[in-house]
Amino acid sequence: KAINSSINTFQAFIRIEKNQETLSKESVIFGNYDNYDTIAFNSYSSTYKVDKNGNVCLEWCGEEFVFESFDVRTDEWVHIAVVRDVNSRNLKLFINGILQETLDSYPSKELTNNYFTHRIGCGIKNNIKYSFLGEIGHISCYSSSRTSTEIYDDFSNVYDVNWKNRDSNLLFSAMLEIGDTYIYDLSANFNNA
Repeated sequence: KAINSSINTFQAFIRIEKNQETLSKESVIFGNYDNYDTIAFNSYSSTYKVDKNGNVCLEWCGEEFVFESFDVRTDEWVHIAVVRDVNSRNLKLFINGILQETLDSYPSKELTNNYFTHRIGCGIKNNIKYSFLGEIGHISCYSSSRTSTEIYDDFSNVYDVNWKNRDSNLLFSAMLEIGDTYIYDLSANFNNA
């Protein structure tokens, strides 16, 4: 389903093999890449991905923001959090609950009335399929810009679903396992798939 609000905090537990040689193109974790017209795509898209160098990236309304300080291809589970800080007007990357990098650039356009379906682990852009080349264990999206303390708590308590659901800014949250054919949204929005 489409998430009809700006995602100001995106979090995921991911695992990619060290020096993944097959990562020759970007690897989509979560987003709404699809073969729609470019004008609409540039107005309503938000996609979180890993580039061919193992960097976490955000593509927002046609603009790309790349965090170059950490290669997530570690062959271990890594918690990533990308925060679009609406107050400081910057982007932050947290790795395993710790601030890793801050970008002074900022996607200022708010995403509302979004009708593009969000997908986990894949996307299609210019007729090219971008699959995630690794494992995804958990995804959560918030409309709020989470603080450093909240990010660390989310990293430490990812499986405490009752605790997470008390946050009214939680747009989507799902635990993922290989072979799942149905995804339960653990937020109050019930965006099940």
